[in-house]
Amino acid sequence: MGDKIIKAKFIQQKLTNNADFPPPFPVNVTTLVQLGNDITALDTAETAAQNHTKGAVPVRDTALHAVIADLKNLMTMVQLKADSDTANAEAIIQNAGFDVKSTVVRQKQGNTAISDLVPGLVELTADGSGAHEWQMSKDQIAIVNLPATSVANTKVDNLVSGDEWYFRNRKIDTIGGGNPWSAWIKVRVK
Repeated sequence: MGDKIIKAKFIQQKLTNNADFPPPFPVNVTTLVQLGNDITALDTAETAAQNHTKGAVPVRDTALHAVIADLKNLMTMVQLKADSDTANAEAIIQNAGFDVKSTVVRQKQGNTAISDLVPGLVELTADGSGAHEWQMSKDQIAIVNLPATSVANTKVDNLVSGDEWYFRNRKIDTIGGGNPWSAWIKVRVK
């Protein structure tokens, strides 16, 4: 609980005299005075709860909900300001005491055949997700069908190190239609 109180106080401090958010705030936004009062109430209630004062926990929980509501309200104001100045958005958010949510850009999974970890083993990955059929060939003419999988990856083992193999796959259509095979992927077995 202490970390939540510290963070709320930090945000209040960062918003006080912040040039990006001069008072008065818009009418529908929590004031810093109100936030301060709610933080004080939470701090007092938390101390009472830690001292095992009868009835303090529900009071603390109510005070916590009030502070969270205040912070969400202020965060909306900060986000609107950041959205209006995208070049400085990250600085605006951090200068207001809030954290910038990092996003991870996931790259599309591609068709791969890799043999570099275990001798005689090839790890296959298909484009997309879901069930796939797999084939392998030494010359792209004589084809060996591999077991279908319910996921977009599989492993082929017991191959001779140094041999070159071609692999391909296709997504299994749930309504019975055929999907095209991927291009052949050539790999030398380690």
